[in-house]
Amino acid sequence: MNNTKKFFFNGMVAVSMTLLMRAVGMALNAYISSRLGAAAMGLITLVMSVYGFAVTFASSGINLAVTRMVAEAIGVNDREKAIKSMRLCLAYAAFFGLLASVILFFSSNYIGKNWLGDERTVTSLKFLALSLTPIAISSALSGYFTAVRRVTKSALASVFEQAVKIFLTIYGLMIFAPRGIEYACLSVVGGASLAEFGSFFLSFCMYLYDRHRHLHFKGKKRKHTGLAKYMFSITLPVAFSSYFRSALVTIEHMLIPRGLRKNGADADRALAAYGTLHGMALPLVLFPGAIPFSFASLIIPEVAERHATGNNGSIQRVIEKVFRVTLSFSIGAAVVMFTFSDELGRLIYSSEEAGLYIRFLSPLVPVMYLDNAVDAVLKGMGEQLASMKINIADAALCVILVYFLTPVIGLYGYVITIFVSELMNIVLSIRKLSKISDFSVKPIEWVLIPFLISFSLCYFSSALFSHVFTFSTSVAEIIFTVILVTGGFWLCTFRTRKVKSIKQ
Repeated sequence: MNNTKKFFFNGMVAVSMTLLMRAVGMALNAYISSRLGAAAMGLITLVMSVYGFAVTFASSGINLAVTRMVAEAIGVNDREKAIKSMRLCLAYAAFFGLLASVILFFSSNYIGKNWLGDERTVTSLKFLALSLTPIAISSALSGYFTAVRRVTKSALASVFEQAVKIFLTIYGLMIFAPRGIEYACLSVVGGASLAEFGSFFLSFCMYLYDRHRHLHFKGKKRKHTGLAKYMFSITLPVAFSSYFRSALVTIEHMLIPRGLRKNGADADRALAAYGTLHGMALPLVLFPGAIPFSFASLIIPEVAERHATGNNGSIQRVIEKVFRVTLSFSIGAAVVMFTFSDELGRLIYSSEEAGLYIRFLSPLVPVMYLDNAVDAVLKGMGEQLASMKINIADAALCVILVYFLTPVIGLYGYVITIFVSELMNIVLSIRKLSKISDFSVKPIEWVLIPFLISFSLCYFSSALFSHVFTFSTSVAEIIFTVILVTGGFWLCTFRTRKVKSIKQ
């Protein structure tokens, strides 16, 4: 299989698995919200915001370091260097994972009572702490499979993890949910923690087999000096900036329920509103992003290899293709979600409020999806520090806006915060990318034409089902519209020519 076919095969595998896992994850969220209520979703989301910071500390930038170091070693056909890089990175991941686990476990009481203001979160935080070491090592292993272009194995581990998580969560809810919201939360996070151990074990076994089969080498061993220094030059800037950004995001999530309470909502109503936006609407808005996000992760080693060899012309073509494909797809997804926001909220979550937030957030879909793709290109070109600086500024702005807006105008203040921060992030990211490449934006071709085509197809579909297929259901209309807009996406992206190889 040549490089182009391998790229698209790995991309389709990653997309299929990610879509499957996100669909199952949304179904699980719908099940949890219907069984426990929006307040429980808010409590779970609050716990997971702290957990997110702990995971950031545990991984400490190791995924990107593994991807770049192994990809660059393979690019110069140095298998021994790739193996030594992996050993070093795995030791790094184990150290930070264990350190994060110990810190979170022994600080859970203080965090739950003083930071989150809810003692019901303490037990869940302690349980989540146990999973941080396997998560850190799994992050390194995922970077390896991305670097060697065998994401099928990483996807298999993720599917296994999701299956175990769903089984344990549902089983736990059946047993512990009647005891109250604290035990219900523990069932959800406990299932996720145990699933991480299973995923780690499977990933590590696949890594050992893959290394023996593909990175086995014979001959005289060579010295590879400077590997640790190079690894730290990648991980530490990313790690410290990630700590700062993740801490700001965690603070932001803590401030939202507090701001809502200052706005007049009681504790449960504040958690319910927060859970509806973050636990229901936002996952659905991000669901189609599984497609561009999966390919974006594969872009990093592709750009890293080209950047290492100075192939600037090829990088330019990659950037243009990333923008064209991501914008065409995301604009179509945004138009569909805006058109059917009410139906999606009712069908998936049985919530009118969720549908309202889906409509509010849908215009940001192209911005969020494109920002992820631009970040991937910047990281592939060694600009991970610049990317993280932008993300830190984004997170700091969010904290400031949430602090001042949510007590005054409630959850709509947080919606405004998301809009302002995402727009600032994408403007700064594109500005940085244009400085280090010959890239230039083509708004008519990449934005206006996809929007007009998607809008026209959605309007046509609505008119068809309103006047012709009046007997059909909302589900049938949504599916038909998605098919139409998908055709429009391919028309926008590959309209007059055969798809060219990404490896030119």
